Amino acid sequence: MPKTQKDDSLESKFENLKKTLDIVNYDLQYGYNGKDLGFRIWHKLFSEIGILGNVDKTDSRLFLYIVIRTSSWGYSGERTDLHDVYSLILAALFRASELGISCEVWDEPNDFSQIEEELYRRILVVGQPFTKELTIGGNLEDWLYSVTMVVNTAYLIISSKSWITLNKQGTIQYSFKYDDSSSKWSNEIPQKLKHNFAKENVMVYKRKTPNWTYYRNYRKGISFIHSPQFCKFFSAMLSPLVNEGNKVFHTNNGMILHHTKTGTANFINTKARTKIDETMRVLFKNHKSSIIIPVENLLIGISKNAMVFLHADSGKKAYEIEREKLRERHEAEAEFIFPTTNLKWYDKINDDEFEKLAGELLNRMSSVRWVRRSGHSRERDYGKDLLVEMETSPLTDAEAKQKGVLIVRKVVIQCKVSEGGLSKSKVQDIRDCIEHHNAEGYLLVCSNYITGGLSTYLEKLRDEKRFYIDWWGRTEIEERIKIYPDLVKKYSKIFKQD
Repeated sequence: MPKTQKDDSLESKFENLKKTLDIVNYDLQYGYNGKDLGFRIWHKLFSEIGILGNVDKTDSRLFLYIVIRTSSWGYSGERTDLHDVYSLILAALFRASELGISCEVWDEPNDFSQIEEELYRRILVVGQPFTKELTIGGNLEDWLYSVTMVVNTAYLIISSKSWITLNKQGTIQYSFKYDDSSSKWSNEIPQKLKHNFAKENVMVYKRKTPNWTYYRNYRKGISFIHSPQFCKFFSAMLSPLVNEGNKVFHTNNGMILHHTKTGTANFINTKARTKIDETMRVLFKNHKSSIIIPVENLLIGISKNAMVFLHADSGKKAYEIEREKLRERHEAEAEFIFPTTNLKWYDKINDDEFEKLAGELLNRMSSVRWVRRSGHSRERDYGKDLLVEMETSPLTDAEAKQKGVLIVRKVVIQCKVSEGGLSKSKVQDIRDCIEHHNAEGYLLVCSNYITGGLSTYLEKLRDEKRFYIDWWGRTEIEERIKIYPDLVKKYSKIFKQD
């Protein structure tokens, strides 16, 4: 990116970025709404993908999301397949790139048709790495420029000749049709996958330019395309990027994919990966293996003939859960999976001091609006210590449709000091605690590690998707302390000083 005269103002950064993006066919618009500076970036030749977001002027906190929405002017027929495939090509490129971005994938259904499986547009929300930390160092301008370059790569791929079908006159042939109910795609394949074509509203399309056959079972959370001419090219392109940019660690339950440059971490569950490979074998008997790219809530499988998209929890929290299971069993790999730290904790920690540390870490999170102390940690008031109002992702597609991709919730924070592992017997009933305080979520912050029994219980609550559920052990606290090293000296009763 061309260097410009240094000016630390947020407006100047965006004006410089606007001039630079104009050269590479992007249009940037921005303006203030209160203390937030909102912006949108669109490719001048490919308006199907838009980059939107806002930045808090006071501390440069960044919220970024990408919208994928095609137009009937450019494509014929129902366009669920385009939104699904185009968005996940972009998500795969983000995760495989040097940026190491792992997106949350959210669907916006078609309210006009009232057909739940139709996809009106797709939204990608940046989940990892933490965008707040990316902007504090003053690199907002460069980072957003890099994001546009990944989008530009997606544009070049989507508009490439590998999809295009020409008619006899040599012009581009566009066509779209629903697959015949007696064909292999609408009859034989659903049977082999144990899908009920009628009751589960399976969608099967055939399209030319892009040239593919598309299959989607919304209720099973799976879709795929058959397009050998494109998939052969795309798999060859992504394979070296995924292999060179990530460290891979195999576990009993799957594998951890850790981006070496940004620290983005995902978990690929063996059962989910097996389901992708089994789907590939239904389509192609001689299928051997797929490239698997994880994002926060979905796995993307790519072979030389097809791409399979499967909803699966594969993000930061899935990684943290698997990492805890590995803690005692993989000491040889611990140096990389559990980054070493110079922090030394006192054996005995004051409850109030630990609560203050947790509150300050929360206050510095870009997603937290306010933190309030609510009751002493030793009081018999469901053990709550803090209440926060924070921005969270939707728990379900239905919630995303109703409230959007950024939801403000009141969350109960319970701080626990433990000299050893914290067990379930030491934690009050979490459901009652949340409901008693009219909250919508729960965060457990522990000074030590969380035992397997308690971790399993928290996972179960999280999978119910009734409430926002999260937890921090010592490792998660240390990761956040590394971003704010001033807290080590400030909390000298918790951390030993060199």
